[in-house]
Amino acid sequence: MAAYMRLYVLDLGAIMLSPSCAMAARREGGEYRIPVSSFLLTHPAGNVLFDTGMDPLTITQPALVWGPLLSQLTPEMGQSDHIVRRLNEVGVRPSSIRYVVL
Repeated sequence: MAAYMRLYVLDLGAIMLSPSCAMAARREGGEYRIPVSSFLLTHPAGNVLFDTGMDPLTITQPALVWGPLLSQLTPEMGQSDHIVRRLNEVGVRPSSIRYVVL
């Protein structure tokens, strides 16, 4: 079987910013939505993951992760946005990742 590469873009949630915080694509209601993504390159020499997304505690305890920043932003992350879940969806085990680039 021939070895080949694939590039996956994994959706890991978003960060909503108040209008006073950033210059980005504006949503209705005045907030800015910044997507949180990860990129997975499957390669015969070893899989490479670019970024891992937000801290998983963002799902259940955002104040612990973001602290006073929560007055200016709202992290949007559900269970389905966890990096391990997204890797499973494309059939990749975390143990098969050779490199992580942050």
